[in-house]
Amino acid sequence: MKTAGKSRLAGGAGPARTARTARTARAALGLDAAWTPANPWGVALAVDDGGGWRLVLAAPDMAGFMGGTREGCEPGAGTGARSDVKPGARSDVKPGARADAKSGAGPGAGAEAEAEARPETAMGTASGGSPSSTDALAQAAQAPEPEALLARCRELAGVEPQCVAVDMPIVPNGRVTGRRAADNAVSRAFGGRKCATHSPTQERPGALGENFSRGLEGKGYHVAVAGSAPTGRDLLEVYPHPALLALTGERMRLPYKSGKTNAYWPGLPRAERAARLLAVWARIREALAGRMVIEPGVLPPPDGWRLKAWEDMLDAAICAWVGACWLDGAATAYGDAASAVWVPEGV
Repeated sequence: MKTAGKSRLAGGAGPARTARTARTARAALGLDAAWTPANPWGVALAVDDGGGWRLVLAAPDMAGFMGGTREGCEPGAGTGARSDVKPGARSDVKPGARADAKSGAGPGAGAEAEAEARPETAMGTASGGSPSSTDALAQAAQAPEPEALLARCRELAGVEPQCVAVDMPIVPNGRVTGRRAADNAVSRAFGGRKCATHSPTQERPGALGENFSRGLEGKGYHVAVAGSAPTGRDLLEVYPHPALLALTGERMRLPYKSGKTNAYWPGLPRAERAARLLAVWARIREALAGRMVIEPGVLPPPDGWRLKAWEDMLDAAICAWVGACWLDGAATAYGDAASAVWVPEGV
């Protein structure tokens, strides 16, 4: 099922700014969810107040989102899974440069074994601001509390988000307990492009996912499934891998996960793998800047960052972009009336 309409800004080509209008601002909140309580959630906010979509804030965790300025987030705030390249690795790659290598894995056929697990569980700390206590780690890794999340969006955007787009399996009014029609639909459509889904279980995301979705449903949000249209308070399940295919025009899954560089580029020195990873990130950021304005200080160069923390911010920004596409009528549902993953048009 496709929603009606094609976005000129979020889903189309070019970030052209138009004159401000008096209409109510729109906001899309993106969440790179952790499937377990120990890891942080990346958070990003996109706003359209009449001049086109703008990414106004991205943070590697809830603490950064709640305390960051409207434009940007200071490095060193995040925790997260370990990267297999050196923390804070620097690169001479210029912003916008293209990676010269793709994932070396062979073509997939939708099998779950070819899917990358969205959550990662090994813990690391951010360079330049490592938490010094268990309490600090727990604060950074906490799942969003709906009331505080919505209040922060009102503070930043003047409105509560009309769309919350989360990279986590969700269902209306309940708990995900296993593989769903949505997972199978995405794997059928994108498995051959190495973007099949990982299977959820009773434990992952389990109660964490249910509590989060029910919390927002209690605030009037509706989980969007196949056949849904925007209501003004919608909760979408999204998946960055196929979204990135739509964003960049690539045929196969992008090699952008910091914990997978050994698999992407086996045998290369760590510094070369880091350089290639940052080149892929730069290309993704450049493509995103072609769909919405990225405000100064948002998604800054990853030098000095814990790589996994920067990756979490990037994933959250992609989720926010998918939410903007939904609000512009430029997203497609993969699933059924019980569950759906939303992917931007054009993939």
